Amino acid sequence: MKITVNLDTQAVITQPAPLRFKAGCFNPVEISFTRNSQPVPLPEGAVIEYALKPRKQ
Repeated sequence: MKITVNLDTQAVITQPAPLRFKAGCFNPVEISFTRNSQPVPLPEGAVIEYALKPRKQ
């Protein structure tokens, strides 16, 4: 899974779309940030936190 965050527009682009995970699966995630179509590195020690929530039944 590749996620790109455009810092100019705050748009999140996922490939492949839509973003889906299943319990017990191993899904590596690559996250990158861009500004003016150029990659933006995170500062040393930066932490990214994300959470998963169950799908509504």
